[in-house]
Amino acid sequence: MACDLERLVEAVDSVALLTSYRQEATAYGQFANQQVRQRMLTLNGAVETTDGQVSAIDMRMVSYTDAGTSIHIIMVDDQMYYSQEEGQWQVATEFIAETLSAQIGQARTIDDALLEILEDKPCEPFSESMDGRMAEGFRFSEFDLVDLAALPSAAGDLSQLPADMEASGEYIIWLAEVDDLLLPVGTQLTLTFDVGDGDSVIEAITKLSDFNAPLDIVAPDGEIATFPIELPRPDDAVVFLDESTGLAFFTIEPPEVIKAFYIDALTADGWTVGENSKETTADGQNVELQRFSRGEERLEMAIAVTDDDTIVAFSLLETP
Repeated sequence: MACDLERLVEAVDSVALLTSYRQEATAYGQFANQQVRQRMLTLNGAVETTDGQVSAIDMRMVSYTDAGTSIHIIMVDDQMYYSQEEGQWQVATEFIAETLSAQIGQARTIDDALLEILEDKPCEPFSESMDGRMAEGFRFSEFDLVDLAALPSAAGDLSQLPADMEASGEYIIWLAEVDDLLLPVGTQLTLTFDVGDGDSVIEAITKLSDFNAPLDIVAPDGEIATFPIELPRPDDAVVFLDESTGLAFFTIEPPEVIKAFYIDALTADGWTVGENSKETTADGQNVELQRFSRGEERLEMAIAVTDDDTIVAFSLLETP
């Protein structure tokens, strides 16, 4: 029996009528030579939608591959905020926002872009009870890595995996009638791959509920942590850290240009040039350190060169 893809089209049309839903997702990994699968990531939160598109998110993410680190994320009015381990709220820089979006950006449910990927894939229909209601299942197969990376799931940014590795994938969608609307109530992505040491499996399971529940997601209350010293930045600066004690960014400007630029800018703002030193990090990265002082304030600038960019990092130091 073939899958009735018109039912998916109907569900996509129903999604466009939603104003909100709740998402719970868990990603698991079982890598070559591991006996059991391990939980890698959980997502739990609320999503507001407008015309079928995500417009606001209030989500908690726990990464078990990073010692159980928890991040509370709010996205509203095209601005993302985050708080690690219930600490002070910070505005997500462009770099951090892209990183977090690789996870929570998958909070979207089924849409026309998904249908374009699925329309030519082999599909097996089935039905089963799911959370107390009968659900229609659609099991799609024969995905390549590019297609899998574009599917909404909690598996993260699969595009970072080697493009030439052996891989196969399956994607399941469950639909159910909810308040006279045919809606997606769950998805499951399964990726099996081999990078040369045996089969590994990533599985991401998502459940959707509380459709059209009243929500009012707003920006976090209280002070937002940002670097307290105003510093000019190169036009091409890509900021990846902006918090109360540090500011860091990438630029294509060479290190000697950056150093001269900030010596001129800071001395013009009343800072005194201090000690200069060089050090090598544990991973072999060469770093030049330049210190500045202004009254009781102490500032350190670190400059390092990668293959493609210059990294510039400012830190506030404790007063001696």
